[in-house]
Amino acid sequence: MLVKKIRSDLPLVPRFIKAIFKKKLFLISFIFISFVGFSFLFIQSSINNHKISNYILYGKGIVSNNFRIIPNYISGLQSDPDVIYINIKSLNIQKLSFLRNKALSNKEGVITEQYKNESVKTKLTYKGKSFKGELSLTGQNMDHINNSHKWSFRVNLKGEARIDGIKKFTLLVPHTRGKDLLSEFIGHKLMKYVGLISPRYDYKRVILNGKDYGIYAFEEHLDKRTLESNSLREGIIIKATPDSFKVFKEERMRSNELFSKQLSYLENQWSLFLRGDIQTKSLFNTQKLANYYAISDIINGQHTHYLGNEIFHFNPMTLLLEPIGREWDAPYVDDKDYKIFLNNISVISGDANSKKFQELIFQDDEFIFLYLSSLNLFTSGPFIDNFMKENIETIKKAKHILYAEYPYLDADENILYQQVDTIRTKLSKVKSKNTHYQVEDIIIDKPEWVISEDFVVKKNQKLIVHEGTHIDMIQNSGIISYGNIIFMGSSENPITTGSSDKSGTGISVFHAKNRSKIEHTIFTGIEVSKKSMRSLTSPVFFYESDVDILNTTFRDNNSEDMLNIFRSNFLISDSVFINSYSDAFDSDFSNGTIANTVFKNLGNDAIDLSGSRVNLDNIEIIKALDKAISLGENSKSYGGPLKILDSNLGISSKDLSYFFYEGVDISNAQVAFSIYEKKEEFGSSSGEVRSAVLNNNKLDFIIEEKSYLTINNQKIDGDYKNVKNLMYGNTYGTATSRE
Repeated sequence: MLVKKIRSDLPLVPRFIKAIFKKKLFLISFIFISFVGFSFLFIQSSINNHKISNYILYGKGIVSNNFRIIPNYISGLQSDPDVIYINIKSLNIQKLSFLRNKALSNKEGVITEQYKNESVKTKLTYKGKSFKGELSLTGQNMDHINNSHKWSFRVNLKGEARIDGIKKFTLLVPHTRGKDLLSEFIGHKLMKYVGLISPRYDYKRVILNGKDYGIYAFEEHLDKRTLESNSLREGIIIKATPDSFKVFKEERMRSNELFSKQLSYLENQWSLFLRGDIQTKSLFNTQKLANYYAISDIINGQHTHYLGNEIFHFNPMTLLLEPIGREWDAPYVDDKDYKIFLNNISVISGDANSKKFQELIFQDDEFIFLYLSSLNLFTSGPFIDNFMKENIETIKKAKHILYAEYPYLDADENILYQQVDTIRTKLSKVKSKNTHYQVEDIIIDKPEWVISEDFVVKKNQKLIVHEGTHIDMIQNSGIISYGNIIFMGSSENPITTGSSDKSGTGISVFHAKNRSKIEHTIFTGIEVSKKSMRSLTSPVFFYESDVDILNTTFRDNNSEDMLNIFRSNFLISDSVFINSYSDAFDSDFSNGTIANTVFKNLGNDAIDLSGSRVNLDNIEIIKALDKAISLGENSKSYGGPLKILDSNLGISSKDLSYFFYEGVDISNAQVAFSIYEKKEEFGSSSGEVRSAVLNNNKLDFIIEEKSYLTINNQKIDGDYKNVKNLMYGNTYGTATSRE
């Protein structure tokens, strides 16, 4: 009774505080015990399911991320990644296990090629479709295979099979691309955002022989399809080595006459660069290289600049190397070691060959200027905000997928903002030479201009040609311009171009910053030189160079295309294309308008669109031996009216392309509309026309299954199979070398 009395006599406030303290202590203890128990159960579950392959890394993650693990894991449970089911016979599993054990015995700590070149047969299922393929081990360092069950693989699908449009890919243990799990994903997105080459990269869940092996990074293997998906033509891909470079698909490259010639040229240029005899700008596209280095700084990913990771595409049109970014995170170097690359080439000082290569890159003042300009652009203003706005949903989806297996590791897009602040501080302390170029005009004002060797216009120059000038390109020569060109012809005195000895190579414009203009000009009797190393199809060519072409005539040109515009914006108006050997106009990955223009007597297509967005306004096409209008590789086209006469094929839409035209008149065609899939990595196509008039055509339409055509408000679903087998001269149209 005494005890009870004493307790009841305690002041009210102290008793209340004691109760709260006891509750807080209980709550803290409960949370701690729950956290430990949850972590233990999760790790044990991961071990049992073969998902953990780096216990030290995960241990550090648990310590640093502590209570964030639970909400991370919950968000991961809500993710829904695509699943790849892989089935491998037990004997082949044993073979892979044997190869893995042999690879682990290498004292140098790398997986040698002999163990990665051995493959086994496999069957895969993805989104309800089954595929056959070959599977092998992959990766350079042991973290790809050091877990007893979860290993990185390379997969090569058989035949025309594709997964998300990709035939050959790697399935990587995600943390082999760095402890900051999102850096690789974001690095690829940034490369794509600024127009650089990036392989397709995503995350998939893998179930192998019925067991869930968790999340894998799904990375496209580099080949010609990588280039095509980045709006580029096939070309040489290399990986830098200490003394030279390794060529991807070398045997195939050397067996091709043009690629072999380009490879010999590249080998010579590379040797000159390593000796210091030529500067960076003579071997690389310096603007794209500058963007690549700036991106690696922004995501703290300078690991990409070790020689074993430096990969480039030799652009077959510009004859310059362009970077292919990958291996962004640096899992073997502490974050504190990083600064902007210019001030910290020593980050790779442990590798003398890599350091020497990077020092050669940075000996070019023009490159340094562009690099610092890119850093300033990417770290100031709305650049990162705009990038995140465009990509935030895909980044969040990737993060949630990763947290399903790695809730204790960092996957945070805010690294971009943190690094931007760091770079801004460091940029204020960097001094560089001002490499600003004042534009110089080259003016041609004479009745006859004979070009007997290539006339080169530099990037800081502008070529102006006045009315009445006749340009005669002889002795396999032409105009190569890195600045914009202005052809100022008039209706009374047009500019004319030709080749009196029939060897002229035409006009090519590359990477001009300012818009070109061609007016009242006649291009006739010129073709692409067969002796040229450039992979060009047209004697009038614009590459990443915007242009207006007005009141201009293209005629009697013996080339694959009369005019080719590649990755550019354009306007073509009040012009004529007549008597072409093959295609009249080819638009590759470009945006523009064609208005009030006539196409007549064409050896193949009149208008050929690939990966382009083009408006057509008041177009007349007469006698196209193949397609009057061809859309491919996810092209879109709108407009009208269109008049198509005496052409084998009228309007053709393939590979995810779509058109909408109003006021269409197609007469005397083999097939007025053909809509189908040619390349499996794209898909079916569609089109819509209103106010259409079809006269005397053998067939009004051929439409493949899953494709459709809406004509005069009536939808027609496809019922043909394998339409592509009917095209290209097999039953309809004309066979060409390009098809």
